[in-house]
Amino acid sequence: MDLKKQLLGEIEKNQATGNHEPDDISLRKSLKDPDAFIRTFCTGCGEYIEITKRGAEIEAQNHQFDLPTNPSQYYLEVTRCLACDSDFAGTVLKRIE
Repeated sequence: MDLKKQLLGEIEKNQATGNHEPDDISLRKSLKDPDAFIRTFCTGCGEYIEITKRGAEIEAQNHQFDLPTNPSQYYLEVTRCLACDSDFAGTVLKRIE
């Protein structure tokens, strides 16, 4: 084991088991980060992640959808995220029901 890992430890990625469902209450909560634009929910690992407008624009461009004018009524559902993989995957814009 190298010295850096020995001293600081190592963060393991979340296990992406799939089939996670978002909780409406969690989706409706106000964003905590003042720079956040929209919330993502990962069906792979079940994590909620807030992302900036620039991050949302990149996802919208990569997955060919328009960003909403009122993002508080929407979320991005992903099959993989930064908590369980190296990047977002399978991004879909969904309205909060």
